[in-house]
Amino acid sequence: MPGSLLTAMTSGDIPPLYHQVRNHRLPQRLTMLFLANPPLDRPAPPFVHRKGRPVDIAHLARTSGAMFGLPDAPARPAAHTSG
Repeated sequence: MPGSLLTAMTSGDIPPLYHQVRNHRLPQRLTMLFLANPPLDRPAPPFVHRKGRPVDIAHLARTSGAMFGLPDAPARPAAHTSG
């Protein structure tokens, strides 16, 4: 199921699949995700380049969760400390 980042990475060649998750009260449900995680600490160019405004995939990846009420992702992962 393509999402908005894949659409941006392909300059719109692969449109996002807008959908609504529904609870059918099924005894089981299987969901499979494929996530591509670009580096978030530097600009990431799209796979397909078109004329127009440049697209920074890393910026979209950091900020697109806001539409779901999530905070921006950090540009660099938090350092792990041993305890």
